Amino acid sequence: TYTARVTASGNVDGTFVPAATAITPTDPAARLAVQSDGKILKAVQLGAGDGRACALTRYLPTGALDASFGDQGTATYPISPCAPHLLAVTPEGRILVGSPKVLRIWD
Repeated sequence: TYTARVTASGNVDGTFVPAATAITPTDPAARLAVQSDGKILKAVQLGAGDGRACALTRYLPTGALDASFGDQGTATYPISPCAPHLLAVTPEGRILVGSPKVLRIWD
């Protein structure tokens, strides 16, 4: 999955450089959300079969991983099946990730 930022004119923003991570999602339909401070959240499914897990990665507004979040920018949690259908940020700043069987909330 490739993440890019596009300018208002429709061009790719070359100043936004997403960090490379070791996470390879199996679901190309990742969910994205932007927090009020400009940090970007990306929820994806990892693995296959019973070994699946969900991952939530947070990027700084520049595209670099936010090392203060989770384990060096990524929080994972084992849920099978995991298919993030919802990613939202509440007005209070809580992060919601929803899949068919569970709703995970980060404070």
